[in-house]
This record gives sequence, C-alpha cells and structure tokens, in this order.
Amino acid sequence: MIVTFGMTLDDAPLPAISTNQSGQAIFGPQGLVRYLETVLGLPDIPKDNEYLRIEQYRQQLGHYLRSAPDAFFSASFQTDPFAVATDLLGRRDELMMAGWDFERRPGMPERLKCIAELEARLKGLSGGLVTGFADQLIEIIVQVGKVEQAFEKLVCHEPKELLPTGIQRLLEALRRQGVELVWNAPTQAVGDSDLARLQSSLLSNPKTKPEPVRLKGDGSLLLLQGKRDTDLAAYFASLLRQNENYRPAMVVPGQCQA
Repeated sequence: MIVTFGMTLDDAPLPAISTNQSGQAIFGPQGLVRYLETVLGLPDIPKDNEYLRIEQYRQQLGHYLRSAPDAFFSASFQTDPFAVATDLLGRRDELMMAGWDFERRPGMPERLKCIAELEARLKGLSGGLVTGFADQLIEIIVQVGKVEQAFEKLVCHEPKELLPTGIQRLLEALRRQGVELVWNAPTQAVGDSDLARLQSSLLSNPKTKPEPVRLKGDGSLLLLQGKRDTDLAAYFASLLRQNENYRPAMVVPGQCQA
C-alpha cells in the first residue's frame, strides 16, 4: 500500500481520492496512528476522551498547588483552571512526543521540574492518565519495529523540517522498518494571477520581510466576509448556482459547516 501523508489530511482531502483505488490511502496524523494501531493490535483510543484527560490534569494541578502554592501557574489557575490544564497538558504531550523521559535532574528549569513532578503523580494513580494521542504515538514508535513492514511507501506532502518532532520520530521508525519515504517538493505558484501572487507570498522565505501582495482583481481569488456565516453560505450557494462551471477550492476558517 502507498500512503499519502499530510498534517491536514485527516479532514477531507482535495482533490478527493476515489474509494475504489486499491492500494492507496490518505492519512493525516490521526489517521496514520489509527491505522498503525490496527496493524500493531493496539487498543483504539476513543476520539472523545480528551475532556477526561484535561479534567484529570486539572485535578492533579489542584493537588499539586496544595503542596507548592507558589508554582508558576498558580495565579492563572485561580482565574481559569480548565484553560491552564488544557495548556499544560498540551505542553506535557509535546514534550513526550519529542522524547523527554520526565526524569527530574538537579538544576533543571523550574517549569520542567514542575511538569516532571506532575507526571510522577500521574504515574502513581491507579489507572494513570487516560491515554491520548501523544501516549499512543510513543507506544507505536516503540512497537513498530517489532512487526513486519506496515506498508510499502509513504509520500509526505510536508517539508520534513517543519513536521512536529513526534511525527518526525514516527516516520523515522517507519523508515527503519523498511517503509520507503518520499518527500514531495512544495508546489510552486504558476502565472501572475491574484491567486498566484498570494501563493508566492505564502511560499516566500519566512526569514525575510514579506512584500505587500498587490492584487489586480482578476477573479482568481475571492475573499468573502460577512457578519453571519449563514449570509455567506446563501451568497456562495447562489454564486455556484449561477456559475455551473465554477469549481473553487475553499479555505474556511473554523471548519464552519454553513
């Protein structure tokens, strides 16, 4: 099987791949992890358990503050404990995927020490922290080398250096397993249309100051703004109805269903 991989391809990809194309699959991070769960025989992670993890972490933060009331997150926790728990749990997961062992060492930064102590508390719980994406990703990295090759080839549509560290580690584990990794070069803007000018700006060197994008109004790029998403939906439906051959690609902030 040949896998097409991209960080945003857990959503519906464009263009859509035909469901009858055998030997082909399109995965984002979540899809790839779930596929490898099946290959390795690991238990599936429920998709809706993140709120349980956040609540567990919130409770542990509260317990931690009883013994360390001056911890760096104490003031913020008093204001919005759920938001603080969400943020710190995300940092914990990021550190785990990067390969940190959460061991406490002399002279380590105070914030890392705090997260390490929280991790030790979680491991002391009877059931531990509810398994999340980061935990399962690490388990897959450990187990993937112990089985036969998961698939033949993976084509990645992201620059390797921009991938999250955890995903880089997973792809490296697959490479060691024998999977061929192919890194597609970024698509280059073609022509001098408004769309091409915007694409060129987005693809420019991020280390240099971006140049203003000067547009001509040639219709290749439309920006729809409105007070309500339903108004925009009605306008766009009418636009499509009156232009049967119009086949746009859409960028919709917030995945608005309307």
